[in-house]
Amino acid sequence: MGDDLITTWVIEGITCYPTVGTLSNVVSYVSWRIRATDSTGMYHASVFNTTEITLDPNDVFIPYDELTQDEVISWVQTQLTSDQLSSYLTHLTEQIDEQKNPPKTNPGIPWL
Repeated sequence: MGDDLITTWVIEGITCYPTVGTLSNVVSYVSWRIRATDSTGMYHASVFNTTEITLDPNDVFIPYDELTQDEVISWVQTQLTSDQLSSYLTHLTEQIDEQKNPPKTNPGIPWL
């Protein structure tokens, strides 16, 4: 990841199973976004994805209305491999680099 990249994780949606055994509103999918900004704050990028969350019977179940964004983000991050995370961060860096140094420009019509 670029040294000057500031990232923020945001949860944009949660899908649940209504019931699993005796449990209610069991999270099954999380839609998330990583937002990135360069250190100047002038350039922005983001990636969006959805991750399946598997209920681990050995974990303590957290009731849906007690979930926090930080907890759900940690679930998503746990599901991602280091290669996946690296790929997302590389993509963010590339998006910002293209904004700073566009590969194409539109200088206008020369005779107008």
